[in-house]
Amino acid sequence: MFNVVIMSVTYYFLCVLFCSSVDPPPTILCPPNLSANPNSGTNTAFIVIDAAMATDDSPVTPTIQYTTDSAGVQILDGFGTPFIYASNVPVGVTTVTATATDDTNNMASCTFTITG
Repeated sequence: MFNVVIMSVTYYFLCVLFCSSVDPPPTILCPPNLSANPNSGTNTAFIVIDAAMATDDSPVTPTIQYTTDSAGVQILDGFGTPFIYASNVPVGVTTVTATATDDTNNMASCTFTITG
């Protein structure tokens, strides 16, 4: 049994051993909703989009992955540019979800739409 007189020292000691630190998720900002003109004949579009931007409290920049709700749409990396590319965007509304993951696997997401 511990016989400690100063409670704050006791709390600090126990917290160092047992408290988990809270690491907040990254913040992410998506580009605005946009429109695309489908190519004649294919009824799909290829467009250049401003990439989502993510920040975190750690010095490591979060990674960003993109998913869509439309089959066949491909989101391509901008290869070092501040852009991404969407190909095979169909006629209608496609929702794109950008998910940022930091170095401790915390995640944050945002969405935008492409109307083709």
